[in-house]
Amino acid sequence: MTLLKNANMLIHYKAWANDLSFSCVSKLTAAEQNRIRKTTFKTMVSTLNHIYVVDAIFQSHLMGTEHTYTARNTPEHPPLLALWDNQKALNAWYIDYVSSVSEEDFVKQIEFEFVGGGKGIMTPNEIVLHLVNL
Repeated sequence: MTLLKNANMLIHYKAWANDLSFSCVSKLTAAEQNRIRKTTFKTMVSTLNHIYVVDAIFQSHLMGTEHTYTARNTPEHPPLLALWDNQKALNAWYIDYVSSVSEEDFVKQIEFEFVGGGKGIMTPNEIVLHLVNL
């Protein structure tokens, strides 16, 4: 299986998993969705927001554009349904990206700055693998 075929399968899997996660969380009460928990991102919605933020940061890296994020999450996040709409749009962007990028560009190194500081270098293939495993 070529890298792009594998990435295409994985990015579709990520979109499916995101939809499943949002669907399950949306069935909970707002209080339960936003209940403080002993986790890094404190609430279920904040955790989903973290996934969105990291996806958006790496989208900027792939596009060669700047982003406005200063951390791997934001202090505030949109309501769950708005966040879900944002994530679905980003999922679609990644599916289109993997479907249209050339095999040559998919393995070129991209240099960027991590939001926590420090230089990063990854290929688009490595970025997709990272995001699928996030």
